[in-house]
Order: sequence, then C-alpha cells, then structure tokens
Amino acid sequence: MAGRDTLIRKLTKNKKSLDKFQKIFLGKGGNTGPLIVTYNFDELVQDLNAVVPYDWATFLHDRVDKINPRADLAGIEQGGYKLVVHRQAQRLRAHDRHHDGVAGQGPGLLVLHWPSHRNRGGIADVRWNSPADKARLAPGEKIIAVNGQIFSSDALQAAIRAAKGNTEPTHLIVQADSFVSTVELDYHDGERYPALERVDAAPAYLDDITRPLTKPEKPPAMLKMEVE
Repeated sequence: MAGRDTLIRKLTKNKKSLDKFQKIFLGKGGNTGPLIVTYNFDELVQDLNAVVPYDWATFLHDRVDKINPRADLAGIEQGGYKLVVHRQAQRLRAHDRHHDGVAGQGPGLLVLHWPSHRNRGGIADVRWNSPADKARLAPGEKIIAVNGQIFSSDALQAAIRAAKGNTEPTHLIVQADSFVSTVELDYHDGERYPALERVDAAPAYLDDITRPLTKPEKPPAMLKMEVE
C-alpha cells in the first residue's frame, strides 16, 4: 500500500495520493448503501492510470504474482525513510510503552513479555523461514523456560546475546495446550532491532501519509453543576 501511495506522490510531486485512487475506485455508482461489487485487474490498472499514468500492470504483477525473498522497501524509501537494524534496543516512543512488548526479533519470533500480561511468554508470531520457524515454533505456543531459567524478557535476550558467535543452540521449554516439549533454537546473530530512520534529502511522504486527514473534535465543555 505504501509503495503505491509514495509512488503516486513522487510522480505528482505530492499533489495526488492513494486517496484520489480510492475516490475513483470506490465512488463508482454514486453514494449508495452497502453493495457487493466485483472488480478485476484491468479495472485496478485503469483507475490507477486515471490518477497518474504509469506502468501499473507491471507494478502490481511484480508485487502480487511474484515471490520475493525480501520485503519490498521501495515504498518506505520513496517515503523519505530507510530501514536500519540496531544491535541494542532504542528508547521507546510514548505509545510503544503501553504495548504488550516483544522480544527475540533476531530469531524471527514475537513473544509477549510484560510481567503483567496474562499470556506472558506466549508466541504471538513467527516469521516464515526464520530460525524460529525452522525450530518449528508456532504462534499460540508459550515459552516457559530459556536455558534452564523461567521465561522472562531478560532471560530470552541474555540467551540470544550468549549464543552470538558460537554453535550452541538456545534451549527452550515450550508449552502447547497441555503438552510440553524441548526446542533448540539455532540462532547466533545476536539482538536485532529494526527501526526507520529519516533520509533528509528525500521528501517525507510517509509523514504525509500518516498525518490525520481531519482534526479531532474537541470534547464538549463540562457543565458545572451546583448543588444547593
């Protein structure tokens, strides 16, 4: 989605965006109630070309029909940012402090780790073909121990750091429903924390995309009530 939006902005010098396409694509037939309306590939290409002429057929084929080994970062880079990987966790933004939290980004798994979370140690996601995937870890399972210690974020991160540069796998005890099993996580590249960094020379289209289209309404004024 970001790839199409940043490309439209780039081709039109930020005068048009994906919003223009949505008005064309979704606005056919006027303002009606909910309807089930079919569409096809040629219609998508035609409507995108109505926004700005481009080889949209090839653009969509390359991103929908072809299998790419890595994520398409063109949309991010055209949007004025680049993807970087830090070896240490960066300072959290305000809204991230209230997130359930993740650990183990390098091995390719997301683990709930806040102590107050009811499913602490639960695996929320596993990246395809990652070391965690190859170890046959799966979402819904729960890590209950790491290298002989009860699971905690610190224990998992310490194990990832300790495994860097050697051949000894990280030993996990994992619970799936009422079953418990041991898993060897063969990952040795240390901690990796992806982040977006601003590229000063490029227009910040991603900032424009994430900016609210409308201003939030002010809450109604509180009425002061006097009680005799």
